[in-house]
Amino acid sequence: MKLTIIRGIPGSGKSTFAKERYNCLILENDMFHIRDGEYRWSKSKMDSAVKWCFGTARLALESSMDVCVSNTFTKARFIDSYRDMAKRIGADFEVIRLDGDPRWMNSHFVPPEVLKSMKDGFEPYPDERIFRFKDGLWSAANPQD
Repeated sequence: MKLTIIRGIPGSGKSTFAKERYNCLILENDMFHIRDGEYRWSKSKMDSAVKWCFGTARLALESSMDVCVSNTFTKARFIDSYRDMAKRIGADFEVIRLDGDPRWMNSHFVPPEVLKSMKDGFEPYPDERIFRFKDGLWSAANPQD
C-alpha cells in the first residue's frame, strides 16, 4: 500500500497526472466542494475540506488501498501530517511536484497574479520527485529520475 502526494499550483496538471500515472484512489480537497455535480468553493469550508481529504485518505490506507492526494501543498508543513500518517499505518510514501507554468489555464480560474505568488512561495520537500510537462509529455526534472 502506498500514499502518493501530488503537489503543484492550480493548472499544473495534478489531477491529470494522477489519473494518467496511478491506479489508486485519487483524493483532492476540491472534491469536498462539489455538490450536485457543481463546484462550489467556499473559503469558510476550507478546513472541513482538508479534514475530509485527510480522513478519507486515512480510512482508505487502513483498508490497504493505494491513495494519491492531489492538492497544492505549497508549504512543506502541509505534507508532514500525511507523511506521519503513512508511517503509522505502514504505507510507502512519495511526494511528486509538478512544476508548471503559472500562465497555464486552471479549472478554477485562479488569477495569474495569485498563481505567480503561489509558485514563488512554493517550498521544496525532502526527496520529492519533480516533473515538468513539455511537448505533450511529462518528464522527470530530478537528476536521479
